[in-house]
Amino acid sequence: DSVAPTLNASLAANSKVAANTLLSFTASEPIRSGITFSASGCTFDPPTLTGQVVTANLVSRSSQGSFSLTIYFADLAGNSGTLSIAYVYDSLGPTFTPSLAANNHVKSNTLLSFTANEAVQSSGISVVAPDCTFDPPSLSGQNISTNFVGCTAQGNFSLTVTVLDLAGNTGTRTIT
Repeated sequence: DSVAPTLNASLAANSKVAANTLLSFTASEPIRSGITFSASGCTFDPPTLTGQVVTANLVSRSSQGSFSLTIYFADLAGNSGTLSIAYVYDSLGPTFTPSLAANNHVKSNTLLSFTANEAVQSSGISVVAPDCTFDPPSLSGQNISTNFVGCTAQGNFSLTVTVLDLAGNTGTRTIT
């Protein structure tokens, strides 16, 4: 056997990752232990090999943004292989801008919307205010919207919106 093994990433190139992201790769054939993960500014837990699947936890990275991960490995015959793949480190939660400014007067059945600065997950969106009711929030692109149904009492209230970005970072905005 003189053919080098290859690895197939479970997470697509240029995907967003954050601290404690488990990266997983499947080898084209059995490979030896002694696998090395190398990426500038990154810290990884030691790689684990189970069958033909190698995993390592990305513990942290010193800066936000794109980085290149190179994995060095060899098959049982000693043929060396490498895989270089780019990811985007993102440990910051999304921010968003409301369509209405704070301290605005709103009536029952008013549509409230918030525009995020990055793509967010459609699940886990929360819009809450004590003693107030909202229709379930919806997501279209980077725009989160909900219908304000009403509050049990008149007067000022604080509204808190919470979302997750694609890397799982939480973004929260409270408006009075």
